[in-house]
Amino acid sequence: MILPPVTYPYIIIDGDICLDKAPLNSTPEGTVVYEVVRLIEGKPLFWDEHYHRLMESCSIAHLNFSLSSTALIAALKKLVTSNGASFINFKLEVFSVASQLHYRMFFITSNYPDKLLYTTGVPLGFLNEERIDPSAKIINVSIRNKANRLIEQENFFEVLLVNAKGEITEGSRSNVFFIAGTRLLTPPLHEVLPGVTRFHVIQIAQQMGFSVDEVVIKAADISSFDSAFITGTSPMLMPVSSLNSHTFNIQHPVCKTLLDGYQQKVIENINSFEY
Repeated sequence: MILPPVTYPYIIIDGDICLDKAPLNSTPEGTVVYEVVRLIEGKPLFWDEHYHRLMESCSIAHLNFSLSSTALIAALKKLVTSNGASFINFKLEVFSVASQLHYRMFFITSNYPDKLLYTTGVPLGFLNEERIDPSAKIINVSIRNKANRLIEQENFFEVLLVNAKGEITEGSRSNVFFIAGTRLLTPPLHEVLPGVTRFHVIQIAQQMGFSVDEVVIKAADISSFDSAFITGTSPMLMPVSSLNSHTFNIQHPVCKTLLDGYQQKVIENINSFEY
């Protein structure tokens, strides 16, 4: 389900409410570090984890951004209140203009999967690409454009990146897990963006007693797995029906159990958040 095009007029620039992005009057220079956070009932989902990853990404990108979580939450409250927003994703960017560091927050068009897809699963494909430094959430226009073209051409829901060694790393905007019996396997953390949803799914799986292993997964070996799913801000935990020509069991009980556990954790996190 793609929500209607964003019509919220106000954005935040360096803590101030502004109309559109005009006050900067310039294109960001060099690296742009960002986070996409899901807003539920006007509250940011898993904010602490997103803030921590933002600061880690800024450090890796050598952006001396030191604004506190409290200050950013105060800015977010202004954004939410001014626009009257409740259920949508927002983007937080940190970047440089004229050698000065800035940040901005704004709502973006949000693509939330239809509920039916959680029972039918979604088709994925492979894209032979890899990020230079996957541990930092940095805008990569080249990979994004290639992924979007392939997704549109082949009617995929998402594409998984495959490196020069033939190893699956991550999705263009997601992380991936494979299931063998009751064992979960996912690419090593140092090869992927440390996804917030990925972190919570691993935590939930371990609490439920499932084995979770971070291992190298070859694209040529996907037929050895019973099932697969991707994780991300918008899809949450989405079963995979097929990967290129290989099909998976979309009714695997482990996948359903983890989805239920994740949805419960979402409710608990939103209920506990206070501005």
